[in-house]
Amino acid sequence: MKKAAICLIFILSVFTLRAQDIDSLKRRLKDNIDDTTRLVVLSKISIAADDGEWQQYNRKQKILAAKLRSESSPKSPLYRVYSKHYANAIHNEGIDLLDHSELRKALQLQQEALAIYEEIGDKKSMTHPLSEISKIYVLSGAFEQAISTFYQTLRIYESLKDYVGIGDCYLGLGEIHATNLDYEKAIKNYKLAIQYYQMGDTKDGVSIVCCCISACFSALQEYDKAARYLAMAEKNNLEGKPYEKALIFLHWGMLKQKLNKTDEAVRFYRDALQLFEEQEELSLLCSTKYHLGQVLMEQKDYRSALKYGLEALELSTEIEFPVEIENSTWLIYETYKKMGQYEKSLLYLEKYNDILAKKNTSEIKNIIFQEQLNYEFEKKQLLDKARNEKRISRLKLDAERKNFRKNVWITITLFISCIAVLLIFFGYRNARQKSIIAGQKNNILKQKLLVSQMNPHFIFNSLNAIQNCIFKQDGLKAGTYLAQFAELMRMILEFSRKDFIPLESEVNMLHNYFQLQQFRFDGKFEYNIEIDPALIPSKTGIPPMLAQPFIENSIEHGIFFKEEPGFIQVKISRQGEFVRYEITDNGVGIEGGKKFKRNTSGSHNSLATIITQERIDALFLNKKGASQIKITDLCTEDQTLSGVRVSFEIPYQEL
Repeated sequence: MKKAAICLIFILSVFTLRAQDIDSLKRRLKDNIDDTTRLVVLSKISIAADDGEWQQYNRKQKILAAKLRSESSPKSPLYRVYSKHYANAIHNEGIDLLDHSELRKALQLQQEALAIYEEIGDKKSMTHPLSEISKIYVLSGAFEQAISTFYQTLRIYESLKDYVGIGDCYLGLGEIHATNLDYEKAIKNYKLAIQYYQMGDTKDGVSIVCCCISACFSALQEYDKAARYLAMAEKNNLEGKPYEKALIFLHWGMLKQKLNKTDEAVRFYRDALQLFEEQEELSLLCSTKYHLGQVLMEQKDYRSALKYGLEALELSTEIEFPVEIENSTWLIYETYKKMGQYEKSLLYLEKYNDILAKKNTSEIKNIIFQEQLNYEFEKKQLLDKARNEKRISRLKLDAERKNFRKNVWITITLFISCIAVLLIFFGYRNARQKSIIAGQKNNILKQKLLVSQMNPHFIFNSLNAIQNCIFKQDGLKAGTYLAQFAELMRMILEFSRKDFIPLESEVNMLHNYFQLQQFRFDGKFEYNIEIDPALIPSKTGIPPMLAQPFIENSIEHGIFFKEEPGFIQVKISRQGEFVRYEITDNGVGIEGGKKFKRNTSGSHNSLATIITQERIDALFLNKKGASQIKITDLCTEDQTLSGVRVSFEIPYQEL
């Protein structure tokens, strides 16, 4: 009940405090309010107060949040609220330290804030300390760590579908590459930033990035492209915001100066200078004064050039901007030299040499500091890992176990995804080839299974006929019949292992089959097998026993019921790229056969057609041209005729 009341007070406090100004918030602190509401008020004041004042309220927020957090159970809903306030406070403190160039302390605080955000699972807030950590790495020259942190932030923004955040990351990566003079990579990242800023409908961001791309193309001496991107920057600054407008003027001035259009460059620099002064953008004001002084020196207006050089030096020294201190010192030296004031010129040349000497020392310090950062970063990771493991072991909290399982699954998913990409990349052709082979094996299996299908009635009747001859003591006839039957069985068993056989082997098998059937039916029918001269029997490959089921149907269901002798015609011909089968009989026909009943062959006719069609489909699955089996009752074409014609085509294949 007490927890519910505290949560309700917290929610009501948030909505009530939104409309209040800083003075009312400060008065609110003097009232007798609960700690949760007091924490919210301190947070609001630290956000809204001016520089120099917000720090003390932020410090109070940090102390109170740490106290409430330590007193709350990690299972409590308010634990997450207190943790977030504490992380926000130390994040703000880290920003203040960074503004005062205390990089090492700022890094430690941002890493601590990041660990807390990770603990409570606040992905969106994690991006704030990560961005500051990236800045610290860039300032210290630790570009490798900066890039790694940018990509870590990028992944979070992508999971949140925060297009503006993604654009900020690519802008930061571009600045790193530009700083290291890798302009091609810088442009690539800048273009990605533009793409995501456009998706997030952030025209200001697009305008700033276009200026950065223009500077890269100017450095590459591709001035047409530089001008094109500056025009794009102007197009995206429709609202005419002063900062973006001043930045565009500055880059136009730099481009015009490189094109030796000094008058235009001076106009752009003066416009930028006015806007930067109004915005109090001190670092960019230094740069603008330096560039303006440089172009005025080229125009031989030495007094004006000296004026801006001295102003740039004074301001850059005040804000500790080493790049512009160096540039403005060199400008003053050159200007005095051209004015003939060699004594003063020599003085600033000595200052410039001192700057170069100190610059070398600072570079060594940067290298040492970078190594220290690496060491402290790794040590911090190890300490955090040990502390987390100890806390998990001691508390055994459900929330932490869930986070652990989630992290494991994320790692497994990423690992499997990487393996899958590699397998797809290296094994695509191999997998496709295996699929084709598997399909062919499947087709072969179908073929063998289908070839093995043979009407058991024929075998049974054939053996009965042999038995009758034996009972009648007609040994010669029984022996002849048995030899032909054995030869037919041998052919069937031999051909069942093959997908294709020569046409001449098929013809021999059909002759044998016809003779056995004539023997059974005492010469009740005659037959003829006609082969197209265009086919070479020894070189033409066909599937075995495609015609046999239809010949059996002609005998069993057509000629069997006919009183007079029957006739069966088998034609195999070449039709272009196909081989055509045509089996014709003069039996009673389809309609006539329906008038007769026979218990042993009720469905064999349709089954033979289905099996043969399946064999054709299986064998010629990947080939075009295999036709459907066509069965025609001859009486439908001519009333004077009777019988059935079966026809179909298969692709021609040469052995």
